[in-house]
Amino acid sequence: MSGREPWHGLGEVLESEPVAAGRYRRLVLQAPTVARLALPGQFVHVLCPAGAGAGAGLRRADPPGRPFLRRPFSISEADPASGSVTLLFRVKGAGTASLAAVRPGEVLDIVGPLGGGPFPGAGGRPAVVVGGGIGVAPLPFLVETLLGGPGPADGPAHAPGGSGAGSDAGAAAASVRVLAGVAEGRDLDLLEPLQRFEGRAEVRLATEDGAPGTVKGPVTALLGEALERAGEEAVVYACGPRAMLAAVRRLAVAAGVEAWLSVEERMACGVGACRGCAVKVKGDPPYRLVCRDGPVFQAAVLDLEEGEEP
Repeated sequence: MSGREPWHGLGEVLESEPVAAGRYRRLVLQAPTVARLALPGQFVHVLCPAGAGAGAGLRRADPPGRPFLRRPFSISEADPASGSVTLLFRVKGAGTASLAAVRPGEVLDIVGPLGGGPFPGAGGRPAVVVGGGIGVAPLPFLVETLLGGPGPADGPAHAPGGSGAGSDAGAAAASVRVLAGVAEGRDLDLLEPLQRFEGRAEVRLATEDGAPGTVKGPVTALLGEALERAGEEAVVYACGPRAMLAAVRRLAVAAGVEAWLSVEERMACGVGACRGCAVKVKGDPPYRLVCRDGPVFQAAVLDLEEGEEP
């Protein structure tokens, strides 16, 4: 268990690219310490710059502006060799609009890596990775690790929390199956970072509108077959909407396999002080914090009853 504090500093914007006609954004930041320490499933807390016009990023002497609260973003990719960290997010409100407006050469105030519960390693077992919508954001980092990619240089920056997910996140899988879905074909560009693993992993895509080259329906419709092929030793990893996570848990339980779910909640501090990101769990205490104990939890621990669908 590491007592190391998360890094806080300015990360230079290396790339800023629109995804799916600008509904989403891909940011690449120079943050060597974060890239070196990050584990799959962890996140960074970013201070959104004031304003949403071009050139909204901070100059090194600028004070922070509105919106005041930081925004949590999953680490989508981490490259210790280059020192870069990639974020993928939906442009939804004033904060994300201001981040989408930053340009290469500007800097952002970031804290990370955060999250005491990253994805655990597969330990040589077959892995099935499921992502829905913007929930695919943390999965490229995970898939690269499961395929035997480079792990963090010095272990986690934040001590593993109550999720129990503090095991060796660098442990490769015997095989990797990736299932990724979006509601509409117009958002398929969001899945491109996962499609690049074709040839190293089995990748299948789903869209609810049946776009060409995809299976029509929710991504969980692909999971039953994938679990049958992976076998009873498989481990499932998932991130996406709450209803999708509930469906993944049901299917994993029915198949008798281990499953780990990355959940999303609104958060303010990102370090467990404000306790605003509590999620209901089974057992005592009945709540855990997404920022400190998660964001990844073993499926058996989470209480998703309110979000489950028949």
